[in-house]
Amino acid sequence: MEFALEYPDMVKKLVVVDIAPKPYESGHEDIFQALSAVDLPALTSRQEAEYTLRQYIREDGVVQFLLKNLSRHKDGHFEWKMNLPVLREYYDEILAPPVAKGYFTGETLFVRGGRSRYILDEDQAAIRTFFPNYRLETIPDAGHWVHAEAPAALLELVQAFLNG
Repeated sequence: MEFALEYPDMVKKLVVVDIAPKPYESGHEDIFQALSAVDLPALTSRQEAEYTLRQYIREDGVVQFLLKNLSRHKDGHFEWKMNLPVLREYYDEILAPPVAKGYFTGETLFVRGGRSRYILDEDQAAIRTFFPNYRLETIPDAGHWVHAEAPAALLELVQAFLNG
């Protein structure tokens, strides 16, 4: 969202998945704790990482999504594909609403999970302020982790939007 608002000429279409241009309270401490608990230097298998993650996270889709971010190098050592220290350091800024001024007039698709509380009906006023040419779609059986819980439904929506 921030990039599209700051550089609208560089974005033709925008897809935003289960987040609105508003401030959010923290709520991913269990994810950070789980990821940090994985002892990467001592890790010998993905199953060990999965076991550790499951000590903190009960949702299978979330665990599987996080494991997709685990990379094994040819020499056998593991690392996270995401920059975990930077995500932790700037977490408060990630939770903040966009700071760019103006609006993005390009086509924008907002997708929310039907069981998620991240995009509420009353958030549409804020969405419209920043993204006046938006469409909101709901995937009924998904929570906040739409991409992990309903990947096929999300892919279908995104492909139809980008190809339309």
